[in-house]
Amino acid sequence: MPKKDKILLMHPESDNAYKIIKAHSATTKVNLPQSYENGGFLIRFKMEVSLPSRCRQQGVTETGVKLIEPIKFFFPPSYPFHAPIIYLRKDFNSKLPHINPLINVDIVEGITPCIYEGSLNELLLRDADGLTDIINHLSEWLGKAAINDLIDFRQGWEPIRRDLNSGWIVYDLSEMRNLITDNSGYAIFSGRFIQSQSDQKDLQIVYGIINQSKPLKLSAGSMNQLQKYGGKNGVTGFDSIVFFIWSDKDAVANHYAPDTVTNFQQFIEKAEQYGCRTSLQNALNELFWALDRAGWQNVQFPIFITLCARRPEHLIGSDSNLELISYEINCKLEKSLSQIAADGKTLTINPLSLVVALGHRHMLNKRLLRQMSGYDLNIENGPVVMIGCGSVGSKIAMHLARSGCGPFYLIDNGIFAPHNAARHALTFPEIPIKKTELLAEEINYLRQNVKFLSCDVISILDKPPNDNETIPPNTSLIIETTGSIAVREKLASLRPENLPGRLFHAALYESGHIGVIAIEGQLRNPNVDDLLVKFWDARVNDEQLFLKFSKNETIANRQDVGMGCGSYTMVMPDTRISVYAAGMAEKARHIIEKGCPENGELWIGLLDASDMGVQWKKYSQKRSTILRTRGSNEWEIRILEEAHDQITEEARKWKNIETGGVLIGRIFLNRRCITVARVIEAPIDSVRRENSFILGTQDLRKTVSNIFDRTGGTLGYVGTWHSHPYGPAAPSSTDRNALDRIKTLRLGAPALFLIWTPNGFVAIIDEGKLA
Repeated sequence: MPKKDKILLMHPESDNAYKIIKAHSATTKVNLPQSYENGGFLIRFKMEVSLPSRCRQQGVTETGVKLIEPIKFFFPPSYPFHAPIIYLRKDFNSKLPHINPLINVDIVEGITPCIYEGSLNELLLRDADGLTDIINHLSEWLGKAAINDLIDFRQGWEPIRRDLNSGWIVYDLSEMRNLITDNSGYAIFSGRFIQSQSDQKDLQIVYGIINQSKPLKLSAGSMNQLQKYGGKNGVTGFDSIVFFIWSDKDAVANHYAPDTVTNFQQFIEKAEQYGCRTSLQNALNELFWALDRAGWQNVQFPIFITLCARRPEHLIGSDSNLELISYEINCKLEKSLSQIAADGKTLTINPLSLVVALGHRHMLNKRLLRQMSGYDLNIENGPVVMIGCGSVGSKIAMHLARSGCGPFYLIDNGIFAPHNAARHALTFPEIPIKKTELLAEEINYLRQNVKFLSCDVISILDKPPNDNETIPPNTSLIIETTGSIAVREKLASLRPENLPGRLFHAALYESGHIGVIAIEGQLRNPNVDDLLVKFWDARVNDEQLFLKFSKNETIANRQDVGMGCGSYTMVMPDTRISVYAAGMAEKARHIIEKGCPENGELWIGLLDASDMGVQWKKYSQKRSTILRTRGSNEWEIRILEEAHDQITEEARKWKNIETGGVLIGRIFLNRRCITVARVIEAPIDSVRRENSFILGTQDLRKTVSNIFDRTGGTLGYVGTWHSHPYGPAAPSSTDRNALDRIKTLRLGAPALFLIWTPNGFVAIIDEGKLA
């Protein structure tokens, strides 16, 4: 709290704060506000505490809480947007739990209680009268402090209060706890630390990380291998030894007290309280033995010791009762008479050696990342395969890695070139390297297992399943972001048994004004091509989507990236890709955690007018009807759900009368596959009879051309269909004549002739130039 200088102009809210405090039923003798030079103000008052009846006459409880407690509220200049700082009297019992660390200014002004689990600023502004809420919490806190009831064992044991941590150590808490046995013991590890000067005079701040991969057995050699590293800007690095000490299972530390250890003698006494004295001495004997043989005498150096206190209840926010408490011991080594060493002499640590408290930080690993991301900690997923590690793929991969969704399997043959830095998740390295290698290195920093293949995707997909360079059989999800039609076609050609894991396709169109996620259904039905045909078909009726395409400003083109070198790409800013990649990664993360949907899913995202957000629309796609037919080649016919339902509804509508229409879709000639997206109703000049159907032509060319134009030429006429209400499941002579007429009109392009019967479909293919 700032020093009072002189009475200045009153804070505009000081009078209201005074009235609110004065109106509270537990307050008395409320002084008028006092202003401070920095713009803040102070209000002193007294508060009556609810004491047990046996203590009211004495006016004080066994914990030292008085019937009438003096209180100071210091209101900062920013009040009412920042809450007041609460001060109790200086001699208030500081050994009680739920007291804030005693930092210098607080020691001068008084004890500061922790009356609320969250932020007092939020409590102040949460309700209409937040200041009264703060006073209520303070009154309740004092009442509990009076009867030593501040620890609520339903919440757990409060971790030890340490008034000043001089840094922290990083280690895997669960792994450390797993070392503990019913009997007392210790483990020794190496650690790497950095030390820097604190803002506070004569105080060094230390940060370190423990190497838990293998416990150490100390020797002269291990001590002499410890190194010190040069630093800059007041920061130095060094190696050291870390001891982990635990007690016998029956040694329960059930007395709450703040940690006030400042020297080695006090540290020994603290270890005694936790039941760790014997195992600590054994650990130190091993250290002294190694130091003596290494010739370390009359030197000063730091070691790090973590004590384990077995608490009577689980710790707050944890399911374990094992509290780990870390220290840095700045050892002053001395010779001491003892029978431990063979020569009758050994080393010891000066009891006045400085000891400082250190906090703990969790080791960076998949569990920590999942915890911070709200991800289910108990799910273990198979590899996430990333096909494509470019702008979109790298961002999705890094989002997933930061959520702890590994392990990863990266496939891409591209080299990271300087121009890639404009939109990639990573930055340009000192020398050009493969994108997979660069991305794998970054994911490794997040402690996720990752493998990578820097080669052509199609060649990988051609390898047999037992090959080492192929997609792992336990794959959770395959995320394809290459933007390559060749890769997509190759993936579409694979049978379900040859592609482990569900395929997740993500792409951007129109310079990032449109994004697409296509997630295949079970057994690859619908597959990605089905879903993309659905995407193209959506342009016909969705005016908003159609207009995004119709701007025609965003066709991929060649960008100059060097003398005589170009990159064929869509121009867009990194921020736009990131907006889409975040949503794509979130959808992938949800699948990894919750499992794949039964049906296929198509998500279409449109960039909003501000270029700051994306509106996603979901289309759930049921299984496509798959037919196979032969001409000179075997053909696969895929009828999307909507087209199937249109045909069935139309056939049943006309009952005993033959009917039909025109099939709209896409021909994948290389794979000899026709996908039917929609059906055009028969023109009004069509003729329907019990035993024949003649397709009319009125406005048919106009309708087909309109669909072709609105889909950007991706969908068009692929054939016709008609019904046989009574069978047979074969073309009649009339049908064959109609097919012959179609052949003369298609100019060599394949066409489908589809017959609907009550028992299913019959497909006849005109292969055109492939016949």
